[in-house]
Amino acid sequence: MKKIADGVRALSPAERRRFLQVLGAVLAAPFVPAATRYAARELAVSEAYAQELETATLFLEFNFRDQVDLMHVMVPPSIVRYPNRSVGVNGAELSMFAPQSELKEYPNNVFLTNDSLELAPHVDSIAMLDTGEPGIGNVHGHEAGNGMRSPGRVMDGGASGKQPMYLIDAPTEGSNGAGSEKLFSRSPTPASFHNYYQKQLTTDLSNGFAFKGISRFKHSVYHFGAGLPGAELTRLKTRTELFAIYDAVFMGFVPPPEQNQLVQDILGHVGLPYRKASGPGYEALKERFHLLDARHVTGLELTPEEATRWREGVPSQKCTSGCLSVYDCGEDPNVDPNSDGFVKAQIWEQFAYASKLFRAGGVNSIALEFDHMDLTGNGSRPENVQRTYAQQVARPLARLITDLKAAGLYERTLIAVYTLDGSRKPDAESYGNDGKGTVLLAGGRVRGGYYGDILITSDLPTRGHTYAFRPPDPATGELLPAVSNWSDLAARTPSGAVWRTVVKAMGIPEAEYVGKFDPLIDDAVAMDFMLKS
Repeated sequence: MKKIADGVRALSPAERRRFLQVLGAVLAAPFVPAATRYAARELAVSEAYAQELETATLFLEFNFRDQVDLMHVMVPPSIVRYPNRSVGVNGAELSMFAPQSELKEYPNNVFLTNDSLELAPHVDSIAMLDTGEPGIGNVHGHEAGNGMRSPGRVMDGGASGKQPMYLIDAPTEGSNGAGSEKLFSRSPTPASFHNYYQKQLTTDLSNGFAFKGISRFKHSVYHFGAGLPGAELTRLKTRTELFAIYDAVFMGFVPPPEQNQLVQDILGHVGLPYRKASGPGYEALKERFHLLDARHVTGLELTPEEATRWREGVPSQKCTSGCLSVYDCGEDPNVDPNSDGFVKAQIWEQFAYASKLFRAGGVNSIALEFDHMDLTGNGSRPENVQRTYAQQVARPLARLITDLKAAGLYERTLIAVYTLDGSRKPDAESYGNDGKGTVLLAGGRVRGGYYGDILITSDLPTRGHTYAFRPPDPATGELLPAVSNWSDLAARTPSGAVWRTVVKAMGIPEAEYVGKFDPLIDDAVAMDFMLKS
């Protein structure tokens, strides 16, 4: 007992935090009794340190630009059930291409396609909502902010008293064109707010970062701290910058042998001897501990084996020609690979780095960015594009969730995926300014399901349909009446409700934000039906 207590007391705050994470991950094995888990924590740490372990959370914000449609990730239930879908790439034809035989049903109105089927083991903790606020940019909605991320953001802040959102991510005049206009707000974006709050809990915590993965200079993503001290994320534009700063952070949190020995001593004391254990449950414990052993950590950069695992089945980043044809970025000999079209990091790479940093305890707040390039006009939403969208989101997300569950971290993690500058309506030639506003949430506190609905209301004389949407009541989750006017912003799920739901799932108390930011937040309620109590 004294040896264990002395060993824990000798750790620095950063070392103690990593030690607690290792211990927590080992104890999260499903066969470990709750009483044993509590006894081990009580033995290892004081009440104050145990509370720090319980209240710290992890947050990943992923922003997908260029009006990406996630209808192949979760298909709206009414569209699934419509008997005579007119599918195609022109006019008002439906741009959801999965046939009925491909669709797989799960509880709470979740329908997955072959492109998203890897999410199936996790659907009880993945929620999607399509009825949020669309983009307000000058060119069919393209914008770098998004009202769901920063309620009350406006295009012209001259008379609003709001602060500029763009000064860090698009500071020059040349970068404030269509798609990255000058937006103003009072409300911090999610990863910045999470970064601020986590550093209030743990003062020596590494600063969170935003990986600026957008390929086109004119299409940015705004991260906004709203003047909160320490909220602003570190901006990184290349893998080289990521490794230069966070590889050292990553390796610094890898447990040295003496911390591994402390974990083993605690396990033995509470009746879970690591070295002498036998049986299926203990084999799982050994494997879990093996994954956290410093001898098996090589650094933040992906090994060939790691890259193979993350890359499998995930399409490469796409570029476009004239907004009509699509090809893998880097494959066009007429495009300079060092130009705007340069791939900063594939989407699977970005998720892989986040997984390694979260599991190592290196950082609590991460924002990622990715773009598919823009496709517009007649015939611009073919099946391969729609399926690519889903595969690029669903498969890396499923692998990240798998990693976090194995490390015992998923219960205190939240992942939020935004189609940043709006998303398209179901009809093939729609645009983001009157389309969907999609957010996908995943994490231990999320109640899985598809919330709201998108429906076909009639068949057109030629090919195609008319469409409507049904948002959920923010207080109850019950479906509200159908809205056929997609430009009716008042009928959308309130941005304040989406923001409060995300922040509540992060574990941030109301006292940190009520009355401090935009009134749209104060006037809204968290959508508790999307969260587990």
